[in-house]
Amino acid sequence: MKPLLSPDQNGRWNQAGAVRSMGRFAEGLLVQLLLLCIWLRLGFFPLVRYVQTVFVLLLLMAGCSASIMANRFLRYRSARRQSRAFGQQVAVALRVSDFDGAIAIAGRYKRSPAATVATCGLMSFQADRPALCDEEAIGIAKRAMRRSARIVRQELKRGFGMLGSTASTAPLVGALGSIFGICDSFPGCGAARSTCMAATFHLLSEALLPTALGLLVALPTQWCCRYMRNELEAFDLEMESQAGDLVNSLTIHLGQRT
Repeated sequence: MKPLLSPDQNGRWNQAGAVRSMGRFAEGLLVQLLLLCIWLRLGFFPLVRYVQTVFVLLLLMAGCSASIMANRFLRYRSARRQSRAFGQQVAVALRVSDFDGAIAIAGRYKRSPAATVATCGLMSFQADRPALCDEEAIGIAKRAMRRSARIVRQELKRGFGMLGSTASTAPLVGALGSIFGICDSFPGCGAARSTCMAATFHLLSEALLPTALGLLVALPTQWCCRYMRNELEAFDLEMESQAGDLVNSLTIHLGQRT
């Protein structure tokens, strides 16, 4: 295939030729799209089946999005409740340097991101403290908490990509269904002019239903994506705050200033 933009014999780029080549390419693409529309209109399967397929696809997207949204809402609500209870109880244990008690408290709140991060940090600190100096043990605990926070964040983000894809593609899928419906909105009519126009306008109005359904699927999904993003930021701040409190407690316990 000849490239669209290539140098001439003198080594200069022939921009005019490139423009003409791009024009021919666009013209050929337009012809192919027209032939595709004609094939769809005169094919073996009526376009109404394509519209029905779009409806089914949008309903499947809506069902998947609804299940993910419900699952994430319940997950975030339980995480907030457990984090609130964990923060109130672990503060007392850390104040008296009862690290074993703090680990036991965190074990009762496994769905709390802060509890997960604190457990990882405390267990790493206690496991490495006999073989390392205090400063190195605190550094290992910090790295363990950062690693645990990344893992927890990935778990909390589960389904976020699916929701984002649905929010961005559902309107396009609905528009595709409307295009199929519009192509099927001009049947032959041997009745009066007003009757034919009424039938055509009725079919055109029905052709807009896939677009409306696509927007109905995309808007709540987009709102849920923003809600999830705000919740993730809140959980990140919570885990960062818990990690800082734990490092301060370890430092005070060891009598060091980092």
